[in-house]
Amino acid sequence: GAPHVRYSARSHSPPHAEVARSLREGGAARTLAVVGGGLAGMSVAFHATQLDSSVGVAVFDTALPGEGGASAAAAGLLHPLTTRGGLIWRGVESFDSAARLVQRTQAHADEARAPGPPQPFYFEHGVLRVARSEAQAKIYEDSAAKARWRCADSPRAAKHFSWVDGDQARALIGKAAAPADCAGGVWCVRGLCIDAPSYLRALWTATAEAAASARWCVVEVRALAELCAQFDAVVVAVGAASANVPGLEKLPLSLVRGQTLCYRMPVEACPRVGVLGGVYLVPLEDAPGGRRVIGGATYEPLGMGAEVEVEADADAPSAALADLRAQLGLLWPPSEGAQLKGGRLHGSGIRAVPPRTHRVPLTGRVPGTENAWFVTGLGGRGLLYHAELGRTVAAAALTNDHGALLSETTAKRT
Repeated sequence: GAPHVRYSARSHSPPHAEVARSLREGGAARTLAVVGGGLAGMSVAFHATQLDSSVGVAVFDTALPGEGGASAAAAGLLHPLTTRGGLIWRGVESFDSAARLVQRTQAHADEARAPGPPQPFYFEHGVLRVARSEAQAKIYEDSAAKARWRCADSPRAAKHFSWVDGDQARALIGKAAAPADCAGGVWCVRGLCIDAPSYLRALWTATAEAAASARWCVVEVRALAELCAQFDAVVVAVGAASANVPGLEKLPLSLVRGQTLCYRMPVEACPRVGVLGGVYLVPLEDAPGGRRVIGGATYEPLGMGAEVEVEADADAPSAALADLRAQLGLLWPPSEGAQLKGGRLHGSGIRAVPPRTHRVPLTGRVPGTENAWFVTGLGGRGLLYHAELGRTVAAAALTNDHGALLSETTAKRT
């Protein structure tokens, strides 16, 4: 695989030129630097190799693959449902793109691991948005009906929005794990449960093998102009740190910290499907100690991006986790008796969230540059949108064509 190179954060000699030179010496005809190794950045890197096998890719991040940022802390539910059980913006197209990329990456990982046993990082459990009252059930059922109508020409897409009554919902979740107030739900039979850190590591491995040459550099990029001078194209995918990038300070992004908990419980006490219900549950692999379930997430607004020091997030308030444990106890009653006072901390990350008036991610050319592009504002929908946005932003960067971007993501909203 491609080397992981650590550079001192205090180094006065930026590694940009050295890295770009090593890519060319490794056989790359042109070079792409991706700043940020989360879901969006990794998708850009991978899709660039699919668009041009002669490209050399360098990812610059402050952590190793799958070890840092909001993406690595993501619980991992892939579905196209809104909070009301309807169809989100570009939900079907984005789901299909993301599912294909996840499955392709899993196939690559399995092939590379042969003849050893497979180690899946995604599970076809399905996802259920559960209604917690009769009033909520009516809203969800209506939203699902409208979504199915919008997908009338695609029976496959319509399967994302099946309404199930309370008894059916409890049977899907498992009666021992279902909430007492379960009143039905919107059943997304194609929904996936994903171990995000493992997926990110596998996606980097697939990217490095597909590229003409590749490097992962553990270093903070402080001078975008110097990076642009050394690489043919640059993509900035730093999420919550976007406000620290010259030219992106005025993007209308707010920051929200989310924390998740990890449980290891007997299989019979665990949900059989991914569950959305105010908070969420993500069942992953089974092991001798029981099934691993990720529960999340806290919702801790931090303000606008330019007003927040992203790195000042080391000690998150315990009150938020206490509230999360209480909410998870209502959604998943067996979790109240779990060890370690309701599960151990799984991850903590800060998400960049687009404006409420237009909840669509943001992409474009970094102002004041000729060859730098950005993708940000995926919020809590990183898994859903990462493949579609990665493909379009990679195309824009390699062709230097703004028209390759999704038009809805490029509107100026400063």
